[in-house]
Order: sequence, then C-alpha cells, then structure tokens
Amino acid sequence: MALHAAIAELTTAARNAKMTVAARVAKRAEVVRLTSSLRTAGSATARVAIRAEIRAIRAELRAARLTAAERATLRTEAAALRAALLGRPTAAAARALRAERAKLTVSLRCHPGSVSAPPVAGL
Repeated sequence: MALHAAIAELTTAARNAKMTVAARVAKRAEVVRLTSSLRTAGSATARVAIRAEIRAIRAELRAARLTAAERATLRTEAAALRAALLGRPTAAAARALRAERAKLTVSLRCHPGSVSAPPVAGL
C-alpha cells in the first residue's frame, strides 16, 4: 500500500509542477463557459475572439500534460522506488545479474544443478 501511495505522490507532484489540479479545473470550466457564450455572441468578430481564447486555453491545458520523456522519467523513478521498497532488483538489474551468472557458469565450466548452495530468490 505504501508503494502505491509513494508512486501516486510522485506522479501527482510531477503533474502539479506544470499546473495544479485547481488551475486545470478552472481552465476547463472557462472553456465550457466560453463555449456556451459562443452561441450567444452578438457578432462574428466576438465569436472569432471567443474561439481564439478557447484555442489558447486548450493549448495551455495541452502544454500542462506530461510529455513522453517526462512519463518515461517517472516510470524509471517508479521502478527505482519499487526496487528500493520491495528489496528486489529492477528488470535491468536482474538481466545484468543473469548475464553475469551465465558468464561465471561458462568460465567455471559448471553444469546446471551441480551447485549444492540453495538457489538465489528472484533470479
């Protein structure tokens, strides 16, 4: 449960760094208000101005989303957090450990199952 809360906090902090939840909600409400006022606008110039304002607000909301690179960074941080909290190696670390084990097996000319030590969990 603590792991999920920590990852959620990490994600929330990253999203709030760009734009807070309250600001997002206010921007969306503003778009709704402007969209409804578009029907009651008196002139074509007023409608053009309202549409431009709606586009600007939507662009701000799009800019406040996390980019692919930021999401990848969050995934990496979450994986490191999982590894730290659960005490298990990450997928990359496990691959490196398996590769090292394979190299050692070949270099020592060991046969599978000939080791009397208990198996290492997680490999």
